[in-house]
Amino acid sequence: MSAPAGVPATPVSVVGGAGGIAANREGIEHLAALHRRAAHTLGSDAFALLLEAERLGPFGGDPGAAGRTDLAGLATAHGTLERAIARLGRAAHLAEDLGTRLGNAAQGYPWGSDALDAGVLDTIRSLVGGATHALGSVHHGDTVAGLDPRSLDLLVTLVGVPQLTSLDATDDDGLGTAEPAGRAPVTPPRSLRDLVTGLGDVDRDGTPGGIDVRVLNGPDGRRHVVVDITGTRTWRRGGRNVADLGTNEHALLGDTTAYSQGVLAALRRAGVRRDDDVMLVGHSQGGLVAVTTARDAARTGEFRVTHVVTAGSPIGLTVGRLPASVRVLALENSADAVPRLDSAANPDRRNVTTVSSSHGAGSVGGNHGITTSYVAVATDAQHSESRSVRDFLASASGFFTATHGAQYRYRVERR
Repeated sequence: MSAPAGVPATPVSVVGGAGGIAANREGIEHLAALHRRAAHTLGSDAFALLLEAERLGPFGGDPGAAGRTDLAGLATAHGTLERAIARLGRAAHLAEDLGTRLGNAAQGYPWGSDALDAGVLDTIRSLVGGATHALGSVHHGDTVAGLDPRSLDLLVTLVGVPQLTSLDATDDDGLGTAEPAGRAPVTPPRSLRDLVTGLGDVDRDGTPGGIDVRVLNGPDGRRHVVVDITGTRTWRRGGRNVADLGTNEHALLGDTTAYSQGVLAALRRAGVRRDDDVMLVGHSQGGLVAVTTARDAARTGEFRVTHVVTAGSPIGLTVGRLPASVRVLALENSADAVPRLDSAANPDRRNVTTVSSSHGAGSVGGNHGITTSYVAVATDAQHSESRSVRDFLASASGFFTATHGAQYRYRVERR
């Protein structure tokens, strides 16, 4: 789908998916080594031919050959040999040059996993202002340095300052449950914009751990299920509220969380069947939870999660663990710091497509917001002509063609 007439398409960057390169540092280094090896082989072959040409000379090394052999034929054969030597030499040079370039590129690809880049660090420092006493408020309130946790889910988790070293993510996160919170009318989505808009509707409700399960019925009788997973509500850690700092810590590392357990419990309560196709849609922390939930569902086979859509989520450390059967579309606003806070680029895989576009909302929270930024990013993705995006949408077509359905709301809690 192209942009509407008269509306200029916002430039997007697309990585991965059906049109991706599927490259990583190890792969680039291996490719560089192969080119260097090819250069060595080509060079050796060229040198061997050169020695053979010198041994034979223009008349096969026999001065009397001129009287016994067609001179024109010998000249042609010798010229062909010289051209072959020259071509092998050029090919060896090109292979060596490309191998060197690939090796150099591998040294800077991707970001180092042990440190944030300077731009992200500067953003973090400007947000927290280096205020130690502000960071200390993690355990005493729902704001840090005046930041709404729904705006910057992972800021404090990823700063890595000494004040947060006591937050140990190795402990068990508890058991997640799903409590019914009502039923609402459902309007089947027709586009990525509709998906993200629906996620924003759930987010505005403000319920900690609030999710909904939309069971959609298609014209062919098949059922497709969309689950909307909201993000962080508090900087506190522990207690019944799963939308907290503890979930961020665990989900960032790919651990099973009480939140992800609660999502699976909600699917059970909504009567989702093993043969229903399920799409998990999450914003920020909700995207992290969506990835781990999809992985756990694939491991047990209890539910068939076929698609995941994330908006503003740092999933670079975890999304690569999903099986190829789960298709992921990661939406990122290039003006939003949160998707980059894990300091890991999303992998370039056939089943992982990352779409980035720029929508500056004038504030850090606005750049990360669903309605202020990510509805627009979803619209950009929908209008993209990228093969990877088109392939993802085609694979997810059943989620956008439902005729009717039901929407069940749940509140996930930690026990």
